Amino acid sequence: MNEDLGKVFQAIRKSKHLTMMEVTDKSISQSQLSRFERGESSLTIDKFLHLLKNSQVALDEFQSIAEGYTLTDEEKFHEGLLQAYTTQNSAQMRQILKDCEAKYQLEPQKKYLQLNKLVIKTIFSNMVHFEMDKEEIEYLKEYLISVDDWGRYELWIFSNTIQLFNDATLSLLMGGILQKTAFYQNIMVNRQLVIRIMLNLVALWIQRENFSLAQRYIRYLDKENLSADFLYERLMLRYNKGFYRYKNGDKTGLVLMRECNEILGKLGCFEQENNLDKVIDDLD
Repeated sequence: MNEDLGKVFQAIRKSKHLTMMEVTDKSISQSQLSRFERGESSLTIDKFLHLLKNSQVALDEFQSIAEGYTLTDEEKFHEGLLQAYTTQNSAQMRQILKDCEAKYQLEPQKKYLQLNKLVIKTIFSNMVHFEMDKEEIEYLKEYLISVDDWGRYELWIFSNTIQLFNDATLSLLMGGILQKTAFYQNIMVNRQLVIRIMLNLVALWIQRENFSLAQRYIRYLDKENLSADFLYERLMLRYNKGFYRYKNGDKTGLVLMRECNEILGKLGCFEQENNLDKVIDDLD
């Protein structure tokens, strides 16, 4: 693998017409880089990241090039889950769960396989309406609480399992996220995940008629002044405001929800439009 990484880096460097002198400095010599590119030696993480910085190449860009511009196994997994859920394809979701269970049986020491299985099962439970075991919910809760610094993986777990937890647990976990505001603000993908989690929490708290918590996070999102990069999130915030108004006795809220959902359809988000149509019809 190290040999491949060196060759990939060399291809990138040459495509940018960068010399070895231009991408090396006192932290890594030209001879070290030459051996790395030929696959004769490896580099420490620090030195490799330094090379990327000097070449103005982001780590995720390098990974995409190294993977041949194809989706990683993790990305394929997430894409499959999303497709199965948005199309409400229970057969596809059942197969994804079966495949994950088989992997876990082969490597039970890998915690992430158990966590993935529980996330899939949670999503599946929303489609075919069954209850998760209390032990499974507790396992997810204890894992999320045990991790001091959440990364994208923990945000993904939380975003797909929020309906399992009571309001006290949700407030605890969300509070931990908001304490890291500066960290999430600086990573675009993570910031988007956090905003979507808040939007999902607002909708969940409105459903549970915990209007004080819902209003708190609506105000928080309003203060974020979401830019044009977050058009979908701005639209869903507006949708949730309509939902909040409707559940508090203002029938015009339903009109606002329908307007937002029509925009989703015009943007080509047909599966989501259909799913929200069902929600709105149940309210009407």
